Amino acid sequence: MRRLDGRVAALGLGGINLGYRLPGRLYPAPEALRLAREVRRTPLADGSAWKAAVEPEAVRLLEAEGLPPGEAFLASYLDRPELGEALARAGWRVRVGDPWVSLGLPWTPRPAAFRLAARMAMPLLRGRPIARLYPLGAAQEEAGRSGRAVLRRARLLAGDFHLLYRHLPLRLDGKWMLTSSVRPAEMEELRRRGLERLLLLGPDLGGVSLAANLLEALARACGVDDDPLALRAFARRNGLLPSACGRLSPPPRP
Repeated sequence: MRRLDGRVAALGLGGINLGYRLPGRLYPAPEALRLAREVRRTPLADGSAWKAAVEPEAVRLLEAEGLPPGEAFLASYLDRPELGEALARAGWRVRVGDPWVSLGLPWTPRPAAFRLAARMAMPLLRGRPIARLYPLGAAQEEAGRSGRAVLRRARLLAGDFHLLYRHLPLRLDGKWMLTSSVRPAEMEELRRRGLERLLLLGPDLGGVSLAANLLEALARACGVDDDPLALRAFARRNGLLPSACGRLSPPPRP
C-alpha cells in the first residue's frame, strides 16, 4: 500500500474493513486504520460504501430469478447490514452469523436481537485482531463441513464468501448462495456439493467475481465518490449490479 500510494488511481483494501457497521453507527477498527494511515494521496476503498449502496439491489435479483422469501443465513451482519435489512424487508427470515462464525458462540440471532447485543459489545470487541475474526491466507481455501441446523434450514446463504466457505454444510442441495469473490475451483466445490444456484453481489466477469472493495476502488478511480445514488448509477451504467452466475453447472446424476 505504501509503495503504490500516489502511483495508482485508487486502492482497494480487502480482507479487512475500516470499521464495523450497524444501522446509523460505525465502530472503527484500529488494525485497519493503521493500514489506512499508510495511504496519504491515493483514494482508499474498503468496499463499505459499495456494499451499502449497490448490494441491496440483489433482493430484486432474487425476485427476478424466482426465489421466494424463506430462511436466510447472513454470514456477517456487521459486514453487510444494508443487505441484511433489505432481505428482511423483502420477507426473508434472516439469521445472523457473526456470533458463531467470528466468535464461536452457539448463537445465530435475528437481526433485531443481534443489533441490541452488538451495540453493547462492539466498543470492546472492535479491537480484536482480524486474524481471530476472519479467515486469512490458507484458511480461506478450506471448505467447511458444518452440520449446524441453521445452515440446514436456510434456503439462502448470503454474505462474505470466505466466511460462508469455511462453514459450508456437506450438502447444498436445494440451496442458493448470494456472495462474491468466488474462484473457479471454489465454484467447482459448490457444484460438487449440489448447490442449486449461485448469485453474485457484483458482475460475472467471465467466471471471475470481484470483491466490493475492488468495485468501489474502480468507481473512485473513475471519479465517483461515496454518494449512494452516484454509486448505484455507476453500477447500472457499467453493468456492475448483482448478477446470476452462468458458470455453475448442475451436479452429475448418480
